[in-house]
Amino acid sequence: MSRLVKRVLTIALVLASVVAALYMNTPRSPPLRPTIGDLYLVPNRAYLPIALSLIENATKSIHCVYMYMRDDGDASRLVDALIEARERGISVSVVLEGDLSEESSSAYSRLKAAGVSVRYDGGGFVHAKFMIVDGRILLIGSHNISPYALALNNELSILVENESVASVMEGVFADLWEDGVLDADHTSYLGSVMVVQGVDLPKVLLNAIRDARSNISMMYYTFKYYGDFPPTDSMVEELINASAAGLDVRVYLDGRRTNSRTAEVLRGGNVSVRESQQVITHTKLAIVDGRTVFVGDTNLAKSYFYDDTVSFTLVVNDTRLAQQAQAYFNQIWVNGKLLGFPAYAILGKKNLLLVNAGSVTIDVTVVISVDGNETVKEITLPPGRPVVEV
Repeated sequence: MSRLVKRVLTIALVLASVVAALYMNTPRSPPLRPTIGDLYLVPNRAYLPIALSLIENATKSIHCVYMYMRDDGDASRLVDALIEARERGISVSVVLEGDLSEESSSAYSRLKAAGVSVRYDGGGFVHAKFMIVDGRILLIGSHNISPYALALNNELSILVENESVASVMEGVFADLWEDGVLDADHTSYLGSVMVVQGVDLPKVLLNAIRDARSNISMMYYTFKYYGDFPPTDSMVEELINASAAGLDVRVYLDGRRTNSRTAEVLRGGNVSVRESQQVITHTKLAIVDGRTVFVGDTNLAKSYFYDDTVSFTLVVNDTRLAQQAQAYFNQIWVNGKLLGFPAYAILGKKNLLLVNAGSVTIDVTVVISVDGNETVKEITLPPGRPVVEV
């Protein structure tokens, strides 16, 4: 099988119909046709198995920056994996937010005792959540290392196999490791991918909303309308303008009180708004015109736009990724959570890792096309349990 995979021209993934009697609310997604590339969405329960696979396959280094790292439930599995990586000779370094040291105390102690280089940030506030493996693979997004984030919340991260993108975040890691302060603005334009520091996100996202021509979908844990703070107030106003101009504008917010005024103002401007009630929606996502995708950890509120807040978003121009992000958005828009949702990554350009990021078991048809010949496999995916095809 491995010989064939090396010659893979296309790997097509088709989500099979879910038993109607059990999953009547599961939306019928169009066939997913992922190809070997360097960008993969990592939603909800897909994060832990993909992160563990990256750690287990690291050959040189693992650099982590997280707001906090718990050591209970599923979070302890990631702590275990980092320790095991250190024991096999991998250079492992971890930066955690000092103001939340109580949340991370157990993980910090275990990592340090095992010889992992770990320290609390003493400068600005670290809200970022990212991991860099071997200086070339970046996993970044909304997932904190906690049982809720890894198994229960609506979350979204992105895996990028690109040395240029990873290098930017290595610079962020180096700044934080040295003195806990970002020594420069790390916003960077890298072809189809843009790394955006929190302080720069309002301008970039506002421009994307203003330039939209057909549709805008946004999903945020925090999106605060103040009435006297242009960076976020202008976004709300431009979303209302876009809806008035006939664009399909949908905004999905966590049901926390912080967002209530935003939801009220948007609804008053005839924008479609829904609020998460079943589960915590911690995602930070925007999709514009079926092509541009914003994924990261930056909420839309004042404190995330300060120079000393360590927060980042990736902006990706890629229609394939946008289609996957839209499918993720649509299922949560309809159901309030992911039911069955196949996520994948082709690690090292050869190993296909399939994960059901949702909460119910699904059947997936995997079609591997080699030199025009197709091999079809039917795979049952329980929630969060990975299947690897090599």
